[in-house]
Amino acid sequence: MTDENHIKEIKKKYKTHWLYYPLSLIARISFHKFYQKIEHNGTENIPCDAHIIYAANHTNALMDALSILYIDYKPKYFLGRADMFKNPIIAKLLSFIKIMPIMRIRDGFNAVKKDFKQIEIASEILETKTPICIFPEGTHQSLYSLLNFTKGIFRIAIMTQKRLNEPIYIVPIDIEYGNFYRYRSTVMTNIGKAINIQEYINNHKDLSEAELINSMRENLMNKFKDLILYIPNDEYYAAKYDCCSIVFHEQKKRNRKIIQYSQYRKKLLDKSLNNQKTISEIEDFIKTNPSEAKIFLNKIKKISEKRHAEHISLKSIIMKYPKFSLFIRSLILLILSPYLIAAATVTFPLTLINIYISKKIEDKTFLNSLKFGVCFLVWPIFVIIYAVILFWIFKPLWAIIGILLLSIVNPNIRDAHKTIRLMISDVKLMKNQKLEQDISEVKKYYLTHIIK
Repeated sequence: MTDENHIKEIKKKYKTHWLYYPLSLIARISFHKFYQKIEHNGTENIPCDAHIIYAANHTNALMDALSILYIDYKPKYFLGRADMFKNPIIAKLLSFIKIMPIMRIRDGFNAVKKDFKQIEIASEILETKTPICIFPEGTHQSLYSLLNFTKGIFRIAIMTQKRLNEPIYIVPIDIEYGNFYRYRSTVMTNIGKAINIQEYINNHKDLSEAELINSMRENLMNKFKDLILYIPNDEYYAAKYDCCSIVFHEQKKRNRKIIQYSQYRKKLLDKSLNNQKTISEIEDFIKTNPSEAKIFLNKIKKISEKRHAEHISLKSIIMKYPKFSLFIRSLILLILSPYLIAAATVTFPLTLINIYISKKIEDKTFLNSLKFGVCFLVWPIFVIIYAVILFWIFKPLWAIIGILLLSIVNPNIRDAHKTIRLMISDVKLMKNQKLEQDISEVKKYYLTHIIK
């Protein structure tokens, strides 16, 4: 067992600054306002009072870290790309919020040698039962897919395991977004079964350390492919993803009898299970009927290209009763129009900032992270300014009511923007009879030739 005095020294060395907790609370509130729906599934798979390394897929820059951070209230350390630490001020900020740099092969051989020091630090922190969070892909991509895993996570696990008599666990986490770039989308974390590193090492004593790392990497990648919505990143990626929406309702109806749905109606998890089933059936169809599958996927590829060209959302394709839904949403917007006009006016400066960011940023994967930063850092400043104005113009009671309304106005106007955007998309689809006919034909073919 690790010496208790040694653990106390490490805890003192990496003590959390008191400011971390109030800032974490504000960030948590901002995070919950940033997304329309948040779901955490499989929290029972997290070992209690244990040495844990969280391993997650990496699709949305900083938002991935926040998604893991707010699974529970425990502080966590993250390992992030070393190139984020080039600016000294940003480096201090990242260190304050418990993000440590880790090198990659692309950073050069000499840089990678520095990794041993960082791995040592991560290993020390892990000894104190403070969770370490790593994105084993080493970089991000906004796709429902996976890149090959790097070896750092396994080196940390093995190094720390050699020091302890207690098991270390790698806990796989699937982070799945409704949309990678949209504010007020959805986010789900789906936590898989933990891997007991001590047990894994004992069961593979015949392997060298290099072979053990490769075996662990392959095992973890296979676990992820079963856990996440995994779509191979090939020429038909977009077609396969669109197909999930085209057959969504039919798949959902049949899967109620096949898939054990979440007990408490976790809608995002249910949707992911539906889509996983669709992708599995498509991949099997490709293996058994490659020529027919190619024709089928090319049809969907054309649909996807037309849809993107006309800015038609996949949600419009999923919409079950578009005309009725359009009428109801129009009525609600009309009733709320006075409030929404006022909300749009109040949040207009924030909207301009977000438009500017969207045009300037090159790597769109960072888009939501920067929008969150605006929501977290800039919007509170506007709220303070508006609060001063309210107290100056109105009596205290009305000013307090105004401040309470300001706390919800930003997500409300973003939801209204989203609703209007989807209504326009619905109208475009209803006007495009050829596209609707193509979608109907693809759906019919899927149900008669591919579905199991």
